[in-house]
Amino acid sequence: MKKIIELYIKPGSKKFEIIGFNEWTNCLEIKTKEKAVKGKANKELQEKLQKIFKTKIEIQGLKSKNKKLLIENKTKKEILELIKKNKKL
Repeated sequence: MKKIIELYIKPGSKKFEIIGFNEWTNCLEIKTKEKAVKGKANKELQEKLQKIFKTKIEIQGLKSKNKKLLIENKTKKEILELIKKNKKL
């Protein structure tokens, strides 16, 4: 079973950071250190989120700041705990 999380990405920041869940936009906001050039920010996002969730993930919307994250084999509670635990990597 896959869980879907809406993401809003802010590329080109000083460091990779999960800002948190924005209830107004209903998105998880994330900063990436890499700029959105030649897929570098997407690659960083994929690597970091794969490390955090320790399960298969899929990212949709690779040419947009608004993306969808599909996470396998995690409950909503597990996802929220992992996000809180890994806010700053």
